[in-house]
Amino acid sequence: MALKSLDELKAAFKQQEAKSENSGYWDKFYPFWKMEEEQQALVRFLPDQNEDNPMGFVVENLSHKLNVNGRERVVPCLKMYGESCPCCELSRKYYDEKDEKMGLKFWRRQEFIGQILVLNSPFDYPISDDENPVRLIMLGPKIFKLIQAAFGSGDLEENPTDFSNGYDFRIVKSKQGQWADYMLSKFVPKQSAVPGDLLDRMVLNNLADYRTRRIDRATMEAMIQADLSGASFEEKDKNTGSVDKEQAVKSAVESPKAGVKAEALVSSTKSEASAEVVEAKPASDVGTKSAEDILARIRDRVKTKKQEA
Repeated sequence: MALKSLDELKAAFKQQEAKSENSGYWDKFYPFWKMEEEQQALVRFLPDQNEDNPMGFVVENLSHKLNVNGRERVVPCLKMYGESCPCCELSRKYYDEKDEKMGLKFWRRQEFIGQILVLNSPFDYPISDDENPVRLIMLGPKIFKLIQAAFGSGDLEENPTDFSNGYDFRIVKSKQGQWADYMLSKFVPKQSAVPGDLLDRMVLNNLADYRTRRIDRATMEAMIQADLSGASFEEKDKNTGSVDKEQAVKSAVESPKAGVKAEALVSSTKSEASAEVVEAKPASDVGTKSAEDILARIRDRVKTKKQEA
C-alpha cells in the first residue's frame, strides 16, 4: 500500500484544521460589516421556509451574554421559547436596585435573522456556480426598524420578497462618531425579478433553526452563578446552546450601547477566571428559581469563602 507523503499529510491536516475552525455555521452568514465606510451591498431578502412565520422573512433572536470559564458565552433568552428567563429576572432586579451597570449586563440583546441573495458585494464574496446562493444575515434593531418603517411608508407596492416583483435592499455603511452606522440602508424603489440563474439554485432555510439554541433553565442558572461568583462551570453536554464570539460580533455591529466596538470583539479575549474557583452547582442545588434567591445564594457562598480564607 502506497503511503501518503509528508507534504500531502500536512496539507490534509491543515485543511481539516480550517474546517474545524469554521464549523460550517458562520460561513452561511453574509458578513456585511466587513464593508469599508461609505461602501454598500445590494441584497435581496427571501421568504422563510416556514410559511407560518408571521413576519415572513425575518425572525427575532433574543440572547444574553455571560462570562463563563473566562470567556464570553451567548445564551438564549428563554422568553424567546415561551419560558420565564432567569437572566431577565436578574436584570430587572438590578435595575430595581438602581444598579444600571449590572442591569445592562444581564439585559437581553435583540437581533433579527433573515436570508438573502447577495447581488452585489463591495468586497470579494465568491459563490460557485453550483452552490446554493442563499446566505443568512444577522440584523441589528436599527436596520430592522428601517425595514419596519418601509412597510408603513406606502412605498412598497408588493411583498419585497416576491420573486418577480419584489425589491432589492441596499445596505449602506457610514459612521456615527466612532461607530459603524447603517441608517442610510433602504429598499431600492424600483421593483425587479430575482435573477433566473440564482432562482434555479436557491434552497431556502427555516430561519428559526438559526436562533440561539435553547438551553434549560437549570443550566442557565448555573451559568449565571458561575458568571457572578467566578466559579467554574462544567458542561455536562457540549450542546448547551452557547455560541462562539463571532455571534457577538454579528449582534453588536449596530450596538454601540453595549460599550464594545464590534470589530474588536473578534480579537479580544477574556482573562481566565480567578485562581480561587468555587464549584457552580447545578440548579437542583440552587433552591428556588427566583433571581433574588440565586443572588442571595451566590453572596452567601462568597461570604463563606472569605470567612474560610
